[in-house]
Amino acid sequence: MPSQLTPSTFLLFLRHAQTIWNTEQRYAGQLEVPLSPEASIQIMAITKRLASEPIKAIYTSPLHRCQETINPIAHHLHLKPVINQDLIERDLGEWQGRSAEELTAQHPEHRFPDSAYSGEFRIPEAETLEHLQTRVRATMDDIHS
Repeated sequence: MPSQLTPSTFLLFLRHAQTIWNTEQRYAGQLEVPLSPEASIQIMAITKRLASEPIKAIYTSPLHRCQETINPIAHHLHLKPVINQDLIERDLGEWQGRSAEELTAQHPEHRFPDSAYSGEFRIPEAETLEHLQTRVRATMDDIHS
């Protein structure tokens, strides 16, 4: 019996433009944080870069910083972004709104953010990396099907 081939799906993940907390080295997680003044330059550059790509659909997190980043690209490509709750950033629990400097003072035995991604340190009240991976993979599977 011949195998059935399915068309390839290429997914391009784009992080939101710079926020004011990125400039302050604060962890936003799922909190709403406005884009920085420099964000408009980043958005213009990525819109120009993606203008000729064969993009068929755009999915975005419900966070405003993500939507503000993707909307000019979507407008240029004549696409309506699909807001998907499962694409929201990781819930960083007690880290949300805090800086690496604050966390280092509280936990001098760890390096931030490296410790949280190496498994050395479990962020209190945060979404686990395993849960984040599961929900994003499920969303990717849904998009591909």
